[in-house]
Amino acid sequence: WIFQQARELAAGRPLPPPPTLWQQREVIETHWQLAAELYGEDRCGPLMRKFAIKYAASHPEQASVRGDLVRVSTADQLHSALDRWYRVDGPGVYPGAAAHQAAGSGCDAAGSDCDGEL
Repeated sequence: WIFQQARELAAGRPLPPPPTLWQQREVIETHWQLAAELYGEDRCGPLMRKFAIKYAASHPEQASVRGDLVRVSTADQLHSALDRWYRVDGPGVYPGAAAHQAAGSGCDAAGSDCDGEL
C-alpha cells in the first residue's frame, strides 16, 4: 500500500484511505512467511517483533494490537493474534507521528525538537 500512496501523492492526488484490516492481515502473514523461509521458524518470531509494532500502528486499536503482536513467537501465536484483531474487516488508520519516531531519537510526540528528523 505504500507504493499506491506514493503514486497518488506523486500524481498530485489526495492520499488514499489507509489499508483495511484485511489488507494489513494479508501483508503481515506474507511478511511472516517470507521471514520464516529466510531465517527459519525459530528466529522468525523475535525478528518480526519490530515489524509488528509498525504494523500495529495502522490498526484502530493500536496499543492493544501491538501488545499482542510483540509477544508472538510462533506461527500459531501469530494466527491467534490475527484472528483476534484482524478477523473482521474494517478501515485502518494512518499512524500518528509518534509511530515514526525511533526510540531514543530525542524527538517529542509533536515532532518538534527533532533536528529535522521528521
